[in-house]
Amino acid sequence: MEGVSEVFGNPGSTEVPFIDTLVNYPRTRYVLALHEGEAVAMADGYARASGKVGVVSVHAAPGTANTLGNLYNAYIDNIPLVILAGQQDSRMLVRQPYLSADLARLASQFTKWSWQVSRVEELTVALRRAFKEATSPPAGPVFLALSRNVLDETTEYEDIPASKFTVSDRTRGDIDEVRKAAELLVAAKSLVIVAGERVGRAGAVAELVELAEMLGARVYGEASAFPTGHPQYVGPIERQIGSLANAGDTILAVGMRLFPEFSYSTGPMFPKETSLVHLDVNPWEIAKNIPVDAGIVANIKIGLRELISETRVLLDSTRREGIEQRLGEVKRRRAAVQDALERDLRAVWDAVPIRVPRLLKEMQEVLPHDAIIIDQSIRSATYLRRYFEFTTPGTYFSEGGGCLGWGIGASVGAQLARPDRRVVGFLGDGSANFGPKSLWTAAKYNIPVVIIVINNRGYAAVKGLLLSYKGEAAEQGMFIGAEISGLDYVKLAEAYGVRGWRVEMPGEIRPTLEQALGTGGPALLEVVVDPKDLGFGMPRLQ
Repeated sequence: MEGVSEVFGNPGSTEVPFIDTLVNYPRTRYVLALHEGEAVAMADGYARASGKVGVVSVHAAPGTANTLGNLYNAYIDNIPLVILAGQQDSRMLVRQPYLSADLARLASQFTKWSWQVSRVEELTVALRRAFKEATSPPAGPVFLALSRNVLDETTEYEDIPASKFTVSDRTRGDIDEVRKAAELLVAAKSLVIVAGERVGRAGAVAELVELAEMLGARVYGEASAFPTGHPQYVGPIERQIGSLANAGDTILAVGMRLFPEFSYSTGPMFPKETSLVHLDVNPWEIAKNIPVDAGIVANIKIGLRELISETRVLLDSTRREGIEQRLGEVKRRRAAVQDALERDLRAVWDAVPIRVPRLLKEMQEVLPHDAIIIDQSIRSATYLRRYFEFTTPGTYFSEGGGCLGWGIGASVGAQLARPDRRVVGFLGDGSANFGPKSLWTAAKYNIPVVIIVINNRGYAAVKGLLLSYKGEAAEQGMFIGAEISGLDYVKLAEAYGVRGWRVEMPGEIRPTLEQALGTGGPALLEVVVDPKDLGFGMPRLQ
């Protein structure tokens, strides 16, 4: 019906009829995970890397509950997933049988649509609707609870092409809003573009680059949204809104949420004097918290093309001259940023313990240019997004939900989706400990993914927050709940059947990485880094 080639899951009694049926469908591979949450992470990574729907099969109430963390990540990031949960026989539910619950309600908060299928006559309609909802803009996860009696029965269905149940995502923006946006962008004296990961998913990187060059804007963005080596790319998206707004009188936000807050604040979220243009496929995100001067709900690629067209009409010779001057300033700013990064890199090149910038420089030189990086490194990501140059669209993926335990599973799923590309998981030690069981899946199916664990022996993000809180922990240098030393990730990898290496000296990075890449199967590198380094721009621990 939908041409599904992989189902990620962990089975139980209620899914037995489904598993049994798969024997007759060898083109659909069941990829076994050792935990339902990691099955969702694998399907998520598969969906991001392939552009297809990720399908997951889980068991009853405990299995559904185990999916919720990574289901939340997929929901926040609009990842198209279909979760199929085996439910107890619908005729028994009133008696509350073993492992039963209201599964559809349990999953409903983090899905676009959640439904209990209790009769076999509903099954075809529910499945078609599930795939339609998962892929319709804005995309997102869908959940179906399938009662055991439904799975035991058979039904007739008309073999209608899936395309007839697909809603086009090629939506155009309101032309008046597009024109208003173009006028604001052209009139801006200091223009900033902030770009989220949905730009890359829409295949709209080239359009965003064209618009940025046309307007001489400086760009903050996710690595999947804009080439990080471009002379107008200034750095990753800043969490501090003011640091962006103070630098520009007009901001164009594309394909992103504006802005997820980390703590409560009674102050304004956005300076009133700054003009805001927001383009996204998801109308929920536009003017959700921050008022917009122009809001464009559209397919991001089409919306950018129309914005380029309207902007070009407004650019006269005087404005072009001002934009050329602004472009020169942006390039000088970029060059200054790069010089500072290079000086910092040279200063820590031979440092022991290893510093993350050295690791990233070695990775850049060893990995192929189209390698896919799956990032859940939290504090080390502040270096990754500055020191690793992403020039090819579709080579960087991260999650916006913040649920740990996604990274290894997503790396495995992405490598399954793209066997033609090298996939590298880049994880902090904290993140890695939430999802190591996915290593077993990589070993079982000989998936040649490489996992790099940056071991700083603690939760650096928690330490940084305790420092900024300026309380007793900062005063006494005691970080309760943030120390996780004593773990051996090489032995952990080997226990799951994956080869592992421990790297402690800077000179070991390159040859060990080359060896891992050449194994032909899954591999893990544990890189021991400076535990006092809390990330780019953060004060070092004393």
